[in-house]
Amino acid sequence: MQATFEHRYKNGLSVNSNYTWSHALQSGGPGQVQSNWALEYGSSSLDVRHRWALTTNYELPFGKSLSGLARALIAGWQTNAIAVWSTGLPFSVTNQTARANTGGGDRPDRVANGNLDNPTIQKWFDTSAFVPQALYTAGNAGPNIFYGPHQKHLDISLFKNFQVREALRLQFRAESYNVTNTPTFANPNSALGNNSFGRITSTLGTPRQVQFAMKFLF
Repeated sequence: MQATFEHRYKNGLSVNSNYTWSHALQSGGPGQVQSNWALEYGSSSLDVRHRWALTTNYELPFGKSLSGLARALIAGWQTNAIAVWSTGLPFSVTNQTARANTGGGDRPDRVANGNLDNPTIQKWFDTSAFVPQALYTAGNAGPNIFYGPHQKHLDISLFKNFQVREALRLQFRAESYNVTNTPTFANPNSALGNNSFGRITSTLGTPRQVQFAMKFLF
């Protein structure tokens, strides 16, 4: 499902917002018995359940009544913003050391739900909900049963075009990516038997970045 709201250019402001809901399914998760459709059926590794994005462009109203050099310097500035929020990607709980003897990785037994009401970086899911299955058997834990942290970021930019000649323009840009410096955490370690099992130990993307640029347009 997709929903879009668009407010076209009015009084210097344009807004576009869209939301997507989806659920991607697949048969064949990490490891174990690929021929067992019921055991291997679950959410796709690329399943993003909810995603919202907002883009805005605003022509700043300052300096329109000025003239000459003052107008050239103050008027005509524009700002853009892009905000994105989405749910995290799914992941499977696996065994640190395979036990099914199928030639690849496998998943353990799931003895409880494992979801936490208030997951933390130190404990994203209930690690006690998983135990190694009997040797040479397939565990009952399904593929991609948990989801990682939500992802969000806000990017903004400020720019202005300076008219040099009729067909020549000089553009100044100031841009900031992840302006709020919000960390995006990766999925937790999901290998049963690993010392970091259930913990998040890394991040995705980059911290706040600020850059300035000049462009010559012709």
